[in-house]
Amino acid sequence: MVLGTINAVTSGIVFLVIGLPYWLPLALWTGVVAQSVPTIGTYIAIVLPVLVGLLSAQPRTGVLALGWALLYQQVENLTIEPKISAKAVNVNLAVSFGAVLLGAALFGVAGAFLAVPVVAMLLALLDIYGKR
Repeated sequence: MVLGTINAVTSGIVFLVIGLPYWLPLALWTGVVAQSVPTIGTYIAIVLPVLVGLLSAQPRTGVLALGWALLYQQVENLTIEPKISAKAVNVNLAVSFGAVLLGAALFGVAGAFLAVPVVAMLLALLDIYGKR
């Protein structure tokens, strides 16, 4: 929910600045779909704003919307998502960030999303069985 809100608000600001028609509904669409569909949600969500931008009076807005989506996806995967996930599962931010990098390197986007919960589980197991 938090990631969807962040995505919708930041996308709305960018869409308004670049002059994308129907910027508000497209920003809401992007925020909801990007976080509702696992792994490829951001890529599915940005198709509609890019098409609207390309078919508008200024086709460069579609290209700018695509550029924004690619930039946002990288920033979210490497900074925003690890912080939120780390707080949700009580994992140190540095461990969370390292896990996301390792998960992304080994298993791609799915690995990046699953890295923090897996590390949290491993740390919990280590805490339980490490005392014995």
